[in-house]
Amino acid sequence: RHARQTLLGLALGAGALFALAGPGFWERQATVLEGPTDHSALSRLEMWRAAARLVRDRPLGAGGHGFDLLSPVYLPQEVERKGTLITVHNTYLMTAAEWGLPGLACLLLYLFGVHRELTRLRRLPGDGPQEREIQRDALALHVGLVGLCVAGFFVNRLYAEAVYWIGGLAAALANLGHAIRAEASAQAPRLEPTRGAA
Repeated sequence: RHARQTLLGLALGAGALFALAGPGFWERQATVLEGPTDHSALSRLEMWRAAARLVRDRPLGAGGHGFDLLSPVYLPQEVERKGTLITVHNTYLMTAAEWGLPGLACLLLYLFGVHRELTRLRRLPGDGPQEREIQRDALALHVGLVGLCVAGFFVNRLYAEAVYWIGGLAAALANLGHAIRAEASAQAPRLEPTRGAA
């Protein structure tokens, strides 16, 4: 129903990207096409294996920034090559490495809870303008949540505000949905029970 607006938004977004992206962004994107000389993909696999070893050694976690600080132990060659501490580039492995398996379970439960609430809001009963607006907002947040979850496999986003803004906005939408339903039920005519003949 909103294909025209969506295409217009994508075109404007692409134009803004080309207008605002600096040379550093384009240089970084060019490294994706460099092929065998780019060690990024291979080094990330090594980072993920190192994080898995760290989780195996410390299932309750190494604490905040624990993987970075222990990267000389688990990735000595990569640290020597880059000359700096290494990060894991995976939100889920970083969470497990820093906050242990219980921390990873908490993150996954949080993401699943937000997903479930947004799914429920997208199916909000009613066809009024308020319900449709909540359904659209829930869809937009759901797309953002899916994007964050997929990007989490390749970047560290545990401490990014957007992850928690989506949960907060989902809770706000849920409260609006409850208020709308309560108002609708309060305005609905109530049928008085009929008394039988004496």
